[in-house]
This record gives sequence, C-alpha cells and structure tokens, in this order.
Amino acid sequence: MKFNSIIFDLDGTLVDSASGILTSLGHAAELTGITPARALTPDIIGPPLTDTLRALFPHADAATLAKVTAAFKQHYDTEGCLHSQPFEGIPELLKMLNAAGCAVFIATNKRQFPTHRIISHLNWNSHFVAVYSPDSIHPHADSKGKLLRHILEKHGLASDATLYVGDRYDDYEAAKFSGLAFAFATWGFGAADALVPQECERLETTESLRHLVLTL
Repeated sequence: MKFNSIIFDLDGTLVDSASGILTSLGHAAELTGITPARALTPDIIGPPLTDTLRALFPHADAATLAKVTAAFKQHYDTEGCLHSQPFEGIPELLKMLNAAGCAVFIATNKRQFPTHRIISHLNWNSHFVAVYSPDSIHPHADSKGKLLRHILEKHGLASDATLYVGDRYDDYEAAKFSGLAFAFATWGFGAADALVPQECERLETTESLRHLVLTL
C-alpha cells in the first residue's frame, strides 16, 4: 500500500455541502439586511467561516459581521449542514480504505459542531480514526497546515506515508506546509483552481484515488 494513512478535507472532497452552506449564507444576509459583494456560488466554499464572511461583506463593520455570523451558525447548525451529501463513490471508497487497514482522518476548516453533525447524519463515525476542525484543538488552529501538523504529531503518522486529499489550492498549501503528498479532488468546489500545480496528482474519480492509495 503506497500510503497507510490518508487525511481528507470535508467540503468539496467527501461531501457536496454547497446547497446547505449557500442557503444558510443567503438566509443570514437576508436576516441582517445586507447584500453580499459577490454571488453566492460554490467556489466561495472552503476557507474558514470568518474569512468567507469578510470576503462576502467587505464593508460590514464588526457588529454587522457578528450578526451575520450568528445568523449563519444558527441556520446552518440546525438545518443547512444536514443537506450535505456524499460525492459519488465516496461511501464505497471509505469502506475499501477501512478494509485495507488504512488509517483515515478528516481535517476541515468547518467548525467542530456542524462537522460532527454531518458525520453522524451520514453514519460515518466508524470510518475515521479522528475528525479535526480548527476549534477541536487547543489552542485553536489558525491554519489548516497547522491542523495537519497536529494530526501527524498526535497520531504518530509518518509524513512520507500520509496523503492529504482536498479540492482547493489552500489544501495544497496546507499539505506542502506539513510535508505531505497532496491529491487534488477535481470533482470539488475548486475544480477550476488554476493555482494548483500541474504536477500534483489530479483525481478525476474516487476510483483513481483508490488506485493511488491502495496500489503497491
């Protein structure tokens, strides 16, 4: 087996969460009476919530951003997150990785509460050794790269035998920061991300990921 540990991003890699996130963002904007600076499209999904809201509402003051944040969390944590659906082939892939003895983790910018709601809703708890969000460690991780380093250290993973799979340039940067091989999930929200180097492993399907991970 080429890699004995694999760490997945969540949004845009394992699950299509766009519908729930965008609906909750729209609800929050409407509730607070402000208009996003750009269209609510899937390519905005991926960065931490604070960064996303600052990009959508660049002229909002701190008080307004706090209201938007609270409105989004209330809607998303109770309703929006449950609209997340696995991408085609992901449930089968997770089962195959488990059967092969691969240690599987999640490292996501999504907050801990909705992340665990999604995992539980999909009945995926048994697939993962651990699931990490920035707010699931102390002090909180201020970058995904630091979150990945925490996972490596906490679980004693060898960086040369661990793969990180994500769908955005930010994921590539996090893997590079942590000394990990990176595979680019082209089915995700950052599929057109021209910043991801061409030499990165590009995954067109979950079958190509299975082959990459499990082939000797």
